Amino acid sequence: MARLLKQNLRKEDGCARWGGEEFLLLLPETDSKTAVAVGQKLIETVRGSIIEHPDNPIRLTVSLGICTFQRNQTIDECIRSADQALYEAKAVGRNRLAVRQ
Repeated sequence: MARLLKQNLRKEDGCARWGGEEFLLLLPETDSKTAVAVGQKLIETVRGSIIEHPDNPIRLTVSLGICTFQRNQTIDECIRSADQALYEAKAVGRNRLAVRQ
């Protein structure tokens, strides 16, 4: 999954494992509209990806939470908002994204 995400980001973007099955993406100089477009592209890319396994192929899914950093926020507040958006996206199904400010 990490390789798939990194292959679909710009070289200046960051991608790191954040939790058990969570990744944190940092998209510098990216507004909310562009972040949503990147998110939609990632969802489509992941949706079409399959990991071959001898017993059964593994079909990947992704849920995304997006938050655009605001000057009046701390980085922790921004990450917390993105995490809340992630859980909103997960609540409505797979291959979704949600946005919070």
